[in-house]
Amino acid sequence: MAMSEQWNTDEKIDAAYDYFVSRVPNFEEPYAHAVGVMVNSRMRFPCVNVQEHLLPAVIVASACDYSPDKPTIDISANQLRTALERLLPAESHPHLVHANLAAWRHLLTDYRAQEDSFVAVFLYHADDPLPHLVNDSFRSGIATRIKEKVSQA
Repeated sequence: MAMSEQWNTDEKIDAAYDYFVSRVPNFEEPYAHAVGVMVNSRMRFPCVNVQEHLLPAVIVASACDYSPDKPTIDISANQLRTALERLLPAESHPHLVHANLAAWRHLLTDYRAQEDSFVAVFLYHADDPLPHLVNDSFRSGIATRIKEKVSQA
């Protein structure tokens, strides 16, 4: 898949998703997913996705050491940059909100000093356990996102 192309239709987004799924062994669609950063002993997640935005999930999985057995995966700034570059063609879709692109840019720009502290989280069921360091802030992000979705409905 050429990264210079533009995914400006739903069909192209779906094709990109299928392409990346075919290249990530054992990829499972998560219930919720995000990329965060550790700041002052607390995880921060600028964008938590709940039953949505699966293309960014599989793209992050394609850029890191993904395994469905690991709910959290340490990722480097270079891996996050790779994910961001791989998702850029989706920015041309006129009807999608690109919250993950904005969040990843924010992480890479504003948290350069903490670049060794990036973490991808893949939660497959709402009640699955998470490591203590990410649990509270990630679940808070889930609750916030669910409230946003309900208010938009």
